[in-house]
Amino acid sequence: MADAASNTSMPDLPDTHFHSEGAHIPPDATDSPAGPSEKHVSPSILSDQVYDDLPNPLVSGGAEAMPGPLIEAPYGMATNEEELRASIKKILEDMVSRNKVTNPERAHSSSPASSNINADGDISTKSDRYVTMRRLPDNVDTVLSEFLSHLFGGENDDTSSEQGDTSSEQDEEEDVADKTFRDTRSESDAESTNDRFYTAVNSSINDLTERVAVESETMGSVDTPATDVIVDAPWGNPLRWSQPALERIHQERIAAGRAPDWPFADYLEFEFVKWMVVNDISQTARDKLIKLPIVERCQLSFSSNYALNKLLDKLPAAGPRWQRIQRTITGTIKDAKGTKFLTEEIEIWVRDIIDVIRELIGNASYGQKLVFVPQRVEINGDPSNRKIDEMWTADWWMRIQASLPPGATVVPIILSSDATQLTNFSGGKSAWPVYISIGNIPKAIRAKVSTYSTLLLAYLPVPKFDCFPAKERGDQKARLFHESMEEILRPLVQAGKAGVEMNCGDGYVRHCYPILAAYIADNPEQTMIAGCRRNLCHRCTVQRDKRGDLPETPPPPRIPDHTAVALEAHDHGHTSALFDKQGLKPFGKPFWADLPHTNIFSCLTPDILHQLHKGVFKDHLMDWCLKLIKRANGSSDDVDYRFKAMPLHSVLRHFSSGVTKLKQTTANEHREMQKVFIPVMAGLVPEDVLPVILAVIDFIHFARLPVHTPGTLALLDDALNRFHENKNVFIKYDVRTDFNINKIHAMSHYVEAILELGAADAYNTETPERLHIEFAKRAYKATNRKDFFNQMTTYLERRERVAKFDAYLQTIYPEYATQDTELEKDLDSEPSALGWRVAKKSPLPLVPVSLLPQAYRINWFGYCFTEFFRSHYGQDIEIGNNDYLEVFPKATQVINDVFTSTLIDLVHASPTRPGGSSASKFDTVLIRRGNASKEDQLTKPSYGIKSHYIGRVRLIFKLPPHYGILEPLVLVQLFRITSYSRQNKRVGMFKVLRERYSSADGNRTYQERIVPLSYIRRTCHLVPEFGDETPIIDSNTTFDSLEEYNSFYLNSYLDLHSFQLLLS
Repeated sequence: MADAASNTSMPDLPDTHFHSEGAHIPPDATDSPAGPSEKHVSPSILSDQVYDDLPNPLVSGGAEAMPGPLIEAPYGMATNEEELRASIKKILEDMVSRNKVTNPERAHSSSPASSNINADGDISTKSDRYVTMRRLPDNVDTVLSEFLSHLFGGENDDTSSEQGDTSSEQDEEEDVADKTFRDTRSESDAESTNDRFYTAVNSSINDLTERVAVESETMGSVDTPATDVIVDAPWGNPLRWSQPALERIHQERIAAGRAPDWPFADYLEFEFVKWMVVNDISQTARDKLIKLPIVERCQLSFSSNYALNKLLDKLPAAGPRWQRIQRTITGTIKDAKGTKFLTEEIEIWVRDIIDVIRELIGNASYGQKLVFVPQRVEINGDPSNRKIDEMWTADWWMRIQASLPPGATVVPIILSSDATQLTNFSGGKSAWPVYISIGNIPKAIRAKVSTYSTLLLAYLPVPKFDCFPAKERGDQKARLFHESMEEILRPLVQAGKAGVEMNCGDGYVRHCYPILAAYIADNPEQTMIAGCRRNLCHRCTVQRDKRGDLPETPPPPRIPDHTAVALEAHDHGHTSALFDKQGLKPFGKPFWADLPHTNIFSCLTPDILHQLHKGVFKDHLMDWCLKLIKRANGSSDDVDYRFKAMPLHSVLRHFSSGVTKLKQTTANEHREMQKVFIPVMAGLVPEDVLPVILAVIDFIHFARLPVHTPGTLALLDDALNRFHENKNVFIKYDVRTDFNINKIHAMSHYVEAILELGAADAYNTETPERLHIEFAKRAYKATNRKDFFNQMTTYLERRERVAKFDAYLQTIYPEYATQDTELEKDLDSEPSALGWRVAKKSPLPLVPVSLLPQAYRINWFGYCFTEFFRSHYGQDIEIGNNDYLEVFPKATQVINDVFTSTLIDLVHASPTRPGGSSASKFDTVLIRRGNASKEDQLTKPSYGIKSHYIGRVRLIFKLPPHYGILEPLVLVQLFRITSYSRQNKRVGMFKVLRERYSSADGNRTYQERIVPLSYIRRTCHLVPEFGDETPIIDSNTTFDSLEEYNSFYLNSYLDLHSFQLLLS
């Protein structure tokens, strides 16, 4: 390993490469599956070897130590103590030299207010308030010498070892106590000697340089994509330390004698400006606002909107400048005189892609969460049980990394494009934005527009092409697309071959290879990018009339080199057999032909939005089922009635008017329909259609999972097989004649795409749809509609400048950062603490026990109260009817377990108020099974249906203080699961019945029980078993299905957490 690693540049820096958080693996718990441990396999050896088993290069004289001369120039891998000492000394001396160049021996004299220097040479607290980033102390040479002597003196070796062992033992004790897998960084995870050593070295380096960490308050809620520290990571190693971008801005301002707030008077003035920019206050409205007498009294640095824009343009640049490329397209139609061909002027607005990538990878707000090496994560150390979620855990990155030189850092490029309308009703203005992100950024961060982890790269032209005949326009637009994209991506050709140095957001420079890895687009764009006809597959060479089949041997994949040659040959008048056989189109040279390490066909990612939600489900499966129902019943009214009858839930949309009359439904509405589609269709469609419905809904849910294992991929394949085995029932009932549909065929490529690039939820076309709002529609709205692309790019530049300057000021002024954080807390009404929470003070008046039967329809509160004290505390205590309870309308929790860490769950228990218009809400919940004498069994995460029973919460309350119980309690009405061993085959759900007491008078009341609120695992959703009958529901009346029916199904499709929890 020493030989292989010696080619890298700087291995003894802190490693920041982690695997992703998201959906996790169940912990080792009594009521849950066996707890896994995750093993990260070194990509450098491409085997199952564990990092902790690698030889320790720090032990001199050992079997792995290799004698040799001291390393003077490079920071290569040290193989003995002397080489390591020389390497560290060289690093520190270089850092000292750079600091002296950046901060010459002067008291920042360029700023007249910054002359207060204390006796130790540090900037005193009374000096210039703008100077907050300190320079190296004057006695740095002495400190450096003492540091090296102490580091290699050996006096504390035994102590360090003992401390390390103690730390490791403490971690093991904490793990046993917690019984919960946590996906957070932990220094104690690095158990090897060299990892602790590197941590100590870099901690001392940071102390010497007095480097100020740059963090973004806004990123506090982003999940840390890490668990285990990777000890040996020769790929992607940093070359050297670099000054972070925000700190560099600060030093430049000090050198220029400018205050951090410049060009504004102070950060309060900038905050006012930021409010106007972020809230899209129009240019005219800004001018009027600034000129109001009350605002003029503030004596701002600008007296008009024109002056304000001039100041905004002086803020630090937040990305490369926009360039306009103009072209003239000559058509094939002549003018009215027949003397010359018609032409059309087009524009491409573009930014240098390498500079945009620099901006993405150098963003300090998420810089510590970037990942630079591929990782193979094995559950329980089993090589056959692999975890795939982020791009760096999939095959593509590992394969590309193996083809690059040692020390190379792969920067996977993720592109997306989608044409959109800028005007709603008239005007016909369109834009075709191209967005870019990188796979080094965790997908949880990429999904948030506010993090600037996805940037606008270009606006493609959207020509009318009246200079071409109508039948040629489509091909000519596709040709222009390829020519434009080739121009935009041209810098990637050389950068992908030779690499380029980049300053990364974690503060280090790396030799980066930007390579196109993924392209997110819908089916028309995917086929255009692939250069084939729209009715063919963009990934494989399946025949048009075979797309509805699932053969045992998949069709051969498309080969980029062959396709590119055939397209270029056709453009020069030579049509090959491959061109015709593979259904290629005359688009000319494809833009991806020269991109290194790029297989464009595997880059085209699954499109859950258009392929599954809108395509397979809404346009096909639902349409087929409605045709069968209309044919049998004459109308589809029963479908609407059943949707209306669905019990309410906080994460379920209630279609109060049904679904069959909806127009222009969205992906969110399609997802909501899928949650209850199976029980709605049961009894309305023939029985042999239900397996097809179940297979499609299962496939969609497995495809949406954020984390995959071989087990989930096998279930995804199984759902696909079940669909194809049963789909011919629609031919049997004369609904279809074939299934040669691109979106159905695309389902066969999901498993291979996930293995190649990671979970499909990271590449959904919903992301570009959200980006359109920020980068197209809002930008267009801010223009005067004349030369609007020029104005749109200026608008976006200023927004980016404001965002970057805001992040900079937060590192300078703690009070500004605190104010911003407090504002976010005020605006954020969602809880952040884990576990169940109720309001500090209930908004409802105290309720006497005697009123519970009338107000909450509770029959056995006294009996349940006595049973609760007997089972939990071994005491027989009764409650009086005159005691008052503090009742709460709802409780909230943040679910944090192996499947999620951010899911907000609400349980309601609120009756209809007298004279009120809102309906009552009493939610159903999963309650943990366990021994009441062992509280830990009933408060830790539990998995699988066998670990739970079901109840409907009728009351959330606290007892009077004299009972000595401070935590909230709940009274639930019980349900019984008919079989814990298997689900109902018809609908794929567990069947549930009401639990009732039988009395002598024949009155069968609901069984009730009191449990602590903390025993509730989460809310659940019960769906009525409609059978062959459908209730006729009037929209003006209240219909409570949980009271009207006695037989239900436990809905495992409520959300992805329920789907995984009930399957585990």
